[in-house]
Amino acid sequence: MGWHDHDPGGWDWLAMAATMALIWALIIAVGVVVVQRLLDRPDRHDHGDRPGRHR
Repeated sequence: MGWHDHDPGGWDWLAMAATMALIWALIIAVGVVVVQRLLDRPDRHDHGDRPGRHR
């Protein structure tokens, strides 16, 4: 927290609240992206029809 006195004003509280909201939004967004990428990965056990591979 970046104030020097013991009585932060309304703008200080607003800035701190907005900063914390942005930090939490960033953490949640990164988590959602990671989960989506993990869930969208193709199954590694499914070999499918790859060129050059005969069954």
